[in-house]
Amino acid sequence: MQAQYSWALGSNFLLGLGATANTGNRKAGTYANGNDAYTKDRYSIDLIPSIAVTNKVLVFARISSVAGNATSSNGTSTASIQGLGYGLGFRAMIDNNLFWQAGYDYVKFNDVTFGNGTVSSFKGNILSLGIGYKF
Repeated sequence: MQAQYSWALGSNFLLGLGATANTGNRKAGTYANGNDAYTKDRYSIDLIPSIAVTNKVLVFARISSVAGNATSSNGTSTASIQGLGYGLGFRAMIDNNLFWQAGYDYVKFNDVTFGNGTVSSFKGNILSLGIGYKF
């Protein structure tokens, strides 16, 4: 889920500030012992500069501060994670209020040390497609 507010910086430029939340699990790799590693309950604060290509289409970039949880598939190891993300996308208006958008984001979390001493790196490639409503 994403919420965003944008300010016009001229006739073709916008600067948005948003928040994104994702409560699902996302596989982020495999540990040496064979257990899968997951990120979950991710949320971010996003800075989103945009350029209007036409009066119905805009292209945007996203820079994000991301936080969440890391866990193993057997549930024995969990840790809080933080990192940075960036991405690109576009939004097209369907009518005056309804739009669809597609985007790609890359997220790299800081290395985390679990209670058992295992040091892990988490990253993610996220392709998203969505529909939204502009107030």
